[in-house]
Amino acid sequence: MKIYKYLSAENAIKTLKNNSVLLNNPIEYNDPFDCVISPTKEDEEECFKRIVNYYLFKEFSKIILNKKIKIPFGLLWVRWELKLFNKLMKKHPCYDKMPGFDGMMKIAFKKYSEKDKNFLGELEKNKALFLKKIKSAVNEIKEMLLISCFSTSYDSILLWSHYGDKHKGVCIEFEVEGNDFKKVEYDKNRKQLDLKTITAIVLGYDYIGEEISKDNPLIIKTISKVLLSKSREWQYESEYRTLRSTKDIDNDTVWTKDNMCFLKMPKIKRIYTGCRINKDNLESIKNEFKEIEIVELIDSDKEYKLLVNEA
Repeated sequence: MKIYKYLSAENAIKTLKNNSVLLNNPIEYNDPFDCVISPTKEDEEECFKRIVNYYLFKEFSKIILNKKIKIPFGLLWVRWELKLFNKLMKKHPCYDKMPGFDGMMKIAFKKYSEKDKNFLGELEKNKALFLKKIKSAVNEIKEMLLISCFSTSYDSILLWSHYGDKHKGVCIEFEVEGNDFKKVEYDKNRKQLDLKTITAIVLGYDYIGEEISKDNPLIIKTISKVLLSKSREWQYESEYRTLRSTKDIDNDTVWTKDNMCFLKMPKIKRIYTGCRINKDNLESIKNEFKEIEIVELIDSDKEYKLLVNEA
């Protein structure tokens, strides 16, 4: 797949020399809706219900699995089910409501509420702690995010105007493979953070008594849906993105002394120069990067269109 990176001439020369592109945190993006990770109030309410269910289920499990407590013969199957559930949770920590236990949870909730006056207060406290933990995890992931943006078009007048230094810059063509570069989806409605899935993962790790990693692949995948969605008004960009984290330390990323992160790219296939590029910059690029095909773009006399200079 061919993707294109629009840059000023100065930044393009750095990219061409190092065969790498800068990764940025989306906090500074020009679109106020871009990469905004926030759940809906409805989602928060659903998460509260799940947390209540989890809190009761956890207490219920302790009682059922306590061998010192004699339980009726008719409930022995529950103990067996819980043991199996615990084994599954250790392999795949993700807590969802247990259909077979829902009725028991409602009865337990009623009895706990009537018996212990502090129960509801403790419940609210636990709900608040879990929600704080979830939001903290999401915010930390957002702060660690690094993104580089590309397009599938090299001759977009708007992209040259916005990102190619008003047509005085350069557009670099890369040939990429694999799943590292994700297509941005454009929609009328904003993609909302799937807080229910994240809550289920956080509760799952809490249940097995393990600290959840901030770069957990399931959480990253869930959050990525928001990061790869934009308003239809940006559709002309035909954008692809690659997502990284400040925790990524591998052969593909390079950190500079001034704390900037660059992503190593595949071999550069072609260089397109803007129709207003400075002659000195053009000659400098031609002389320094002779091994790469350089294509000069010019503005059409007849249409609102950029053309390849065949001269």
